[in-house]
Amino acid sequence: MTIFTKNISKENKMTDLITGAREKTAENSLNLIKKSIKLFESNEYEISCFLAMTAIEEAGKLSQMKLFSIFGTEDEYKKLEQFLRNHIDKVVEAAVQSLYINSAADRRHGRHSENKMFLTTGIIVLARSKEWMKIRNSCLYTDVKFESKNVIVPSENISKEHAYYFICMALEILAEQAESAYGSSVEDRDTSKSYEFLNYCINILNEFMDKWKNSVDVCQLNFLKNPDNFI
Repeated sequence: MTIFTKNISKENKMTDLITGAREKTAENSLNLIKKSIKLFESNEYEISCFLAMTAIEEAGKLSQMKLFSIFGTEDEYKKLEQFLRNHIDKVVEAAVQSLYINSAADRRHGRHSENKMFLTTGIIVLARSKEWMKIRNSCLYTDVKFESKNVIVPSENISKEHAYYFICMALEILAEQAESAYGSSVEDRDTSKSYEFLNYCINILNEFMDKWKNSVDVCQLNFLKNPDNFI
């Protein structure tokens, strides 16, 4: 749903700025994912996970940026600016716009082996709870548990499964947002750069899954195994 209420005027000087920003945002998200995959393949799962989660947030900007370029007015840019700086809002937007109804992604990743929830739903579960930021921070920071007198480093919180899952979801989200990045309408999608970008993301995703899916078990991730605890 758009956060903007008015039709764009011809005098709106923000349009060209946002149009260019959409492409750069998509390309940056893809670059973050590629770096995340390299780190994953070097067994550096904590930073790999962090970059993949950041790529999801980056891709979550695209739909609202496109809507601003259509509906927003010069005096509404602060609404977009506020949205772009909110971690959770961007994740919610990414999940709702790209994964909520995405039968292709659901087929690729399937359901949880026990609760039968579509695995793609995990991003929505995290976005609606405080767990997104907990996982994001666990990728980087040492955590001191004073009551139990424990010190937990990122490698003890973030697993190979975490990094794998978020890389896959980042590619699914970015592929689905290709039109928001490059296309101006559904009608021009098949002949636009958006179609090429979508296929490029899916090809990377398929190659990554083919190489690594048999070495991980994402069903053990707590937010997928016990989603009711996070809602």
